[in-house]
Amino acid sequence: MAGIEDVARAAGVSKGLVSRYINGHVGVGAGNKEKIAEAIKMLGYRRNDIARSLVRQKTDAIGVVMDTLCLAFFHDLIRGLEIGGQEAGYKIIFCDCMSDVKVKRSYIDYLSHSRVDGLVMYGSFYTDNQIVEDLAGSKFPLVLIENNVPGVAVDKILVDNRNGIVQMVHRLYNKGYRDIHMMCWNLDTFAGLERLEGYKAGMSECGLKFNEETIIRTNTQVKMKRVLHEMIDRDNLPEALIFGADELAFAAIEVLEDYGIRIPKDIAVTGFDYDHYLSRDRLMPKLTTLEQPLFEMGRSAVKMLSERIANPTAIARSITYDVKLIEGATD
Repeated sequence: MAGIEDVARAAGVSKGLVSRYINGHVGVGAGNKEKIAEAIKMLGYRRNDIARSLVRQKTDAIGVVMDTLCLAFFHDLIRGLEIGGQEAGYKIIFCDCMSDVKVKRSYIDYLSHSRVDGLVMYGSFYTDNQIVEDLAGSKFPLVLIENNVPGVAVDKILVDNRNGIVQMVHRLYNKGYRDIHMMCWNLDTFAGLERLEGYKAGMSECGLKFNEETIIRTNTQVKMKRVLHEMIDRDNLPEALIFGADELAFAAIEVLEDYGIRIPKDIAVTGFDYDHYLSRDRLMPKLTTLEQPLFEMGRSAVKMLSERIANPTAIARSITYDVKLIEGATD
């Protein structure tokens, strides 16, 4: 592979002049620019960015670590991260960890050893806590999206999950519903528990009772459907069901419609996330749900990280975004 010395020799100029040309610095005359460009083309020279980053101690790249990149739900988040990278002058390297904490740690170990200038971690599984603590302890630039590890001072982009569900309970209450249950989603995550706390707070504020029967814990559609079938068979459906994620709500609507149960006349259904119903074998009613500003969250995360890289000793910051009510036809 040709080096700077080879280019300088072929162009008949100094190595320093070639370096100035390659890095876009001033002080290279038009004639020398032409000779250097011809030499680069002739030799097939390519700049060694790895060696360059070692000298500069900067890669101009940011790593993004997510449990999955394969869900349509994350499209706006990913786009926001990419746009944020362009605006801040960083390349974005995405890593899909397949919801495996060991894979996640291996990616983070690899990226944090001079492969990127900082990391964005999306997701709030409690199994990530030790990874976050280790990164924070190493002072490596880090921004969390949708996670808040107790006692760890790092930059964070959060969503007001709790208040979103509080608002949803109040909405249902104001529409006349009193028997309101919640089907939780991913209670092994910070976001999932925040949504559950929002349900409890909203019920209390409306003077409604809640207990273990009104709080249904499920992490899979299969389990949720089984519980829902049992409730229908026992004629024990509540007046309204709040789901901790749209994915569950859509699956529930399928079950309810298959039984001939009318939504919202027989039961109200609401969700969280403003996700997309992907199956094409039926027409789904517009779901009443809560939307996260994923694009702005991703964009802000990269901006926050670029500022952290530029000022490593700054006080850790936190930005919390409100969710937006999407009024549908299911409540």
